[in-house]
Amino acid sequence: MKLVWLICAVAAATSVCLAFNIDTTATRIFTTEQKDFFQNKVLQLLSDKNNGILVTAPEQLGHEETCTSDLNLTHNCIIVPEIWPEHMQVPIRQFGLSISEDAMRSQITVCSPRAVHPHSGNSSLNKVCYKMKLDRGPSTQERTNKSVEVVFLFDGSASMTEAEFNKNKVFIVEIMGSLRDTPVMFAAVQFSSTVHKVFDFNDYAAGRALDKLMKDKHLKTLTNTHRALEFVLDEIFDNPAAGASPDVTKVLILITDGDPSDTDRNGIIRRYDDKNIIRLVIGVGAATLHKFRAIASEPKHRNAFKIENYDGLTGVQKKIFTVEGCTAPLAEFSGFSAVFKKDSLIVGSVESNSWRSFLHRPQERMQGYLGNSISIGKKNGVPLYFVGLPEFEQTGQIVFRHHCIHWTEVQKIRGEQIGSYFGAELCSLDVDSDGSTDFLLVGAPQFHLPQVKKEGRVYIYSVSDETVLESNQDVTGPSMGRFGTTISSLPDLNGDGLRDVAVGAPLEDDKSGAVYIYHGNRQRGIVSTFSQRIMGKNIDHGLKFFGRAIFGDLGEDGLPGVVVESRGAAVVFRSKPVFNVLARLSFHPENLDALSPDKNVALVKITACFEKVEATKSKAGPVSSALNITYTLNVTSQASQSMFSQTLKLRDENTCVSYSINRANYVDDTSTPLRIRLNFLQPDSESASAVLSVDSEREAALEIPI
Repeated sequence: MKLVWLICAVAAATSVCLAFNIDTTATRIFTTEQKDFFQNKVLQLLSDKNNGILVTAPEQLGHEETCTSDLNLTHNCIIVPEIWPEHMQVPIRQFGLSISEDAMRSQITVCSPRAVHPHSGNSSLNKVCYKMKLDRGPSTQERTNKSVEVVFLFDGSASMTEAEFNKNKVFIVEIMGSLRDTPVMFAAVQFSSTVHKVFDFNDYAAGRALDKLMKDKHLKTLTNTHRALEFVLDEIFDNPAAGASPDVTKVLILITDGDPSDTDRNGIIRRYDDKNIIRLVIGVGAATLHKFRAIASEPKHRNAFKIENYDGLTGVQKKIFTVEGCTAPLAEFSGFSAVFKKDSLIVGSVESNSWRSFLHRPQERMQGYLGNSISIGKKNGVPLYFVGLPEFEQTGQIVFRHHCIHWTEVQKIRGEQIGSYFGAELCSLDVDSDGSTDFLLVGAPQFHLPQVKKEGRVYIYSVSDETVLESNQDVTGPSMGRFGTTISSLPDLNGDGLRDVAVGAPLEDDKSGAVYIYHGNRQRGIVSTFSQRIMGKNIDHGLKFFGRAIFGDLGEDGLPGVVVESRGAAVVFRSKPVFNVLARLSFHPENLDALSPDKNVALVKITACFEKVEATKSKAGPVSSALNITYTLNVTSQASQSMFSQTLKLRDENTCVSYSINRANYVDDTSTPLRIRLNFLQPDSESASAVLSVDSEREAALEIPI
């Protein structure tokens, strides 16, 4: 049995986008033989070396099958050689029905639910998973099986309180604790106007690091960041006396709450680049994003984090060392699922005949639980594991809380309709990206409302501080289509600071499929009305089961991208930048001369100004960020009414237009003011390169006394 990966390189082109802001006009579609890619899974790859998507082919057999189809020069196809378990020759079927990527994007786990073991004239089905390295450039944990040296460089300037300074220490202790008993070595340096070593690799190896860290005093002066970087390189990373080794992966984690007080006069960033030292930078509070991002290693948009205060360090730890993910089962063996959690691989296994199965970690097994779908999370520092049982007494859901080495069952929630397949898909949602799970979304793709011809429902549960799921709302699919077959947490699409959600309905519209985009909401998890509906047939008439799997991530342009899988194809979407626009009205002169004998002179000049601010975090240039609006200016008096309308391209942050109002047309009764009203909208968002935010106040009003 072979695993076939279709690695399709995505050209780094700036795409223009759509009807809210996922672009459906400039997509990339990667296809191959549909029969090989039945129930395939998809991941998006974004790194320094490879940009593209990874697609498994569970039905691929034999070297004679090659990836030809309609692939063109922008795509590459790689067939991975045959893979066998180490100590046995057993046939493996449907390899690639489940894939999961670790948090550092350095390895994936690929699983099959059908490893056939013959014995005594009979055979049994077992499950098998392989962990595989990805050659995609340096990342923090890519070589954790080899030696890794990590230096914490933390800010001790006077701008932070003692409590905030101590949160730095807590963060360092938690990171070291999560990587205890691994080949990772740690050192720490505090910097301000001066720089001093807190502990080095020798101290860590000897068990002295924690004591030295706790006793370290707050320096409380300025922020000489570049001088501190030079100290770390010379005195720690390149210093054998500090326990450093020359042939290991080296990682710097910089934590700062202010911009550097010094400049890079000695070219220290270039020295770090030359030595391939990975640099993760965490900016807190007032730290300016573009200034500390310059210190981070490539890709900078992934290795620089901005948080509002030191409480957010927990969330950053999760971004660096953990993953919060969703899996996408369909039918048959597709419920076999796996996700990464820190250094644990969580595997859900389905016994196809009895529907009795288990959830287990390496070297740990719990009988009696069906791991059809798995999602993970964290609340108050406690890891959470959610496991779906879509066929348990026709419906069901189980939540586990994990304490160290013990599993504790917290809660069971039953579905409301027999046969709805409640729990077939789970997605834990950290809506505000603070490192704490806020909601659990549960798919019931076969929930049926025959009277109104609707199928599929997503249930949203909030996760309380007491680690209890509380019903919040539910969203039903708008048509027949197995809505809720897939649920995926996406990066913030519209720039409101909240993660968004995509829901797949792969059987909608005669099995061509559809994907629904929902914006995040702090109180409800998601806004109940979808912001965008992407129909498979509108992308390509040949697509079938569009929306079977969905994966979202940030692209090189700083904007989210979404990969949607259908049978035998994967479609890559980019998103557009979103802008807030504020309109202001003013007039001149302030004192109007309404009694002038010349009625043809200008009575007043009205100026309408539009202030444009990007809500998203794109790296778009001035051309791609231009925004077209159509505005209407109504001028009303007791004697007359006029309307001015025009389409305007907003290229700069501020764009103004002016109109002169003649005395003859508007001055009849000086006791009645002139009333000015401005309305504007975006005329065609689908073909535009940028999108007007739905939160923009699209009108302004003014009264001018005469």
